[in-house]
Amino acid sequence: MESLVKKLKQSMTSRSSRNMKEKDTEEERRFLKNGSRFLKEPIADCNGKSVPIRNFSSSQILQATSKFSSSCLVRSEWDNKGYKGTIEGKSYLIKRFFDYTVKDRRVGEAYNDIVFSARMSNHSNFLKLFGSCFEFSFPVFVFEYAEHGVLNHRGRIMVNGQESALPLSLKLKIGKEIANVVTYLHMAFPKIIIHRDINPTNIFLDNNWTATCPMPYLSLRENQE
Repeated sequence: MESLVKKLKQSMTSRSSRNMKEKDTEEERRFLKNGSRFLKEPIADCNGKSVPIRNFSSSQILQATSKFSSSCLVRSEWDNKGYKGTIEGKSYLIKRFFDYTVKDRRVGEAYNDIVFSARMSNHSNFLKLFGSCFEFSFPVFVFEYAEHGVLNHRGRIMVNGQESALPLSLKLKIGKEIANVVTYLHMAFPKIIIHRDINPTNIFLDNNWTATCPMPYLSLRENQE
């Protein structure tokens, strides 16, 4: 987080002290706009500890995803696409929102959900948020990559291009872990958080076959009685 603040300050200073190419200027403008909005929300986990969020450059994101190539595509939802990308030898899930889904009032709500994702990064059943890139029209977010991938709409996984069913014991394990996610969202915060998007295509399996779930875009929060 400190590195992001430092870069924002440097960008604001350099903006008036040097001439930049048109492309660089646009990236700088987006970085300032998106980064400033993101920093309005303090980011800490449920224990009050600061959550470090790394800043990635647009060149790193584009190189990692081969410019968001379909060959790197892992999942596609109504509001975003997820790509597998490698940065500095480590695999990540790179999440890019469609511009039309985050305009107007929805922008602030989307940022709020990302803040909650960061706060819950230490929970074993939430997909960990590692960082972001503010140089696109809307921030691109970088999550841990689940080695065993994401379930398809039938609750199965793809192995070497072939659909494979999960054993009953693993299905029961996944069910318990997702129930843990729902319970946590209902109990851990002053306001109940309703996920609204629990479905197979939102369940990832890490290298230990542990189920992890990302925070949904536009999750619903309700006052507790």
